[in-house]
Amino acid sequence: MQSALWESARSVLAFVHREDEPDIMPLLQLALDSGKSLLLPRWNEAQARYDVAQVRCRSEDLEPGQFGIAEPLARCQVVEPVNIDLALVPGLAFSPYGERLGRGKGHFDGLLRGAIKATKMGTAFEEQLLEKIPTEPHDERVDWVAMPTRLLDCRS
Repeated sequence: MQSALWESARSVLAFVHREDEPDIMPLLQLALDSGKSLLLPRWNEAQARYDVAQVRCRSEDLEPGQFGIAEPLARCQVVEPVNIDLALVPGLAFSPYGERLGRGKGHFDGLLRGAIKATKMGTAFEEQLLEKIPTEPHDERVDWVAMPTRLLDCRS
């Protein structure tokens, strides 16, 4: 919340955390309260992929979706990922080089590929930072990893 990356972002792609991920709900609310465009993944059954949809109110715009994770309602407007300034990225593990281990389906990687101007920031606990992570060609890297006690620059 205190980084220039957060302050300057007008549109933020985020996610609804699972029990084993850092609780970023305060950030989601802060995005809404500060007038940022809050974007969350919504499963597109016809395309078998996630779209990005804008949420205006957490309590009124979310419902259980794919994999039991809260998603924007069908009435929430779909937004092209190219318009994202900051992407908060979930993961099982991250490396200091920006490598990310997801859950194996590549869904979030697909969203990140379209977010060509976004700064990509992994969110993790300290114990999720590993020296090296195996990657595949379709895996998207992050620019930063935000942990409870520090912000790690992975760009160099």
